Amino acid sequence: MASIAKDHPSFPELASILPDADRTILSGLSDTEMRSWTMAKIEEYRHCLRALVAIHNLVAPVHRLPDEVLSHIFTYAWHERQSLRLGHICRRWRRVLLDTPKFWVDAVQGECLHAAGEFRDPPGYIAAVLERSGRLPIRLSVFHYTETLSLSMKPHLWRITVLLVHAETTDEVEELHRTLSEGLPVLTMLLVRYNPERCLCDHRDAVGHCERSTPRMYLDPLPAHSLPRLRHV
Repeated sequence: MASIAKDHPSFPELASILPDADRTILSGLSDTEMRSWTMAKIEEYRHCLRALVAIHNLVAPVHRLPDEVLSHIFTYAWHERQSLRLGHICRRWRRVLLDTPKFWVDAVQGECLHAAGEFRDPPGYIAAVLERSGRLPIRLSVFHYTETLSLSMKPHLWRITVLLVHAETTDEVEELHRTLSEGLPVLTMLLVRYNPERCLCDHRDAVGHCERSTPRMYLDPLPAHSLPRLRHV
């Protein structure tokens, strides 16, 4: 067996910080055995490092706060989508954050949600933030009223107080109409902006609209009492 010191001149210096037992084992290994042993040891040390970091973080003053106090702090924590990184700090923060409905209400209300298009939110994101917002009243602002969005909203229609919708197709408007027909008992404000893609043909009017490219819609009246608290449209 080749000598480690001879074949690996830097070995003694590199191994100097290792425990004596590890250096003894290394000195008797071949190159192939050394590679296998060091990879296993790296994984072992990685687990030790994670444990040490967890212990270090556990005794930080912030971790002495009761869950109720930490949750109260999180109710003021939403500023933008980057605020979701709070759930990546540690398992305890993630658990408390997921159980703080007010944080998720602010996530719903703090930005316009995109159900389709270039800026579409990741699959499942809208449904997740709605679910985590618990039973609190919510205001929604959405781009593209798709069937998937409608299904995500359905369990929460009873607590939507304000709904702002930017639609670009007749299908989206019709999907919204179906949702409104199901009833939103506490909805007080509804704003719908319908902006179909503009036509560039020679049949445009002064503002660029074209009857040939903008299909007419015929929607049935909403059922009586489907929006009993609606005051602003």
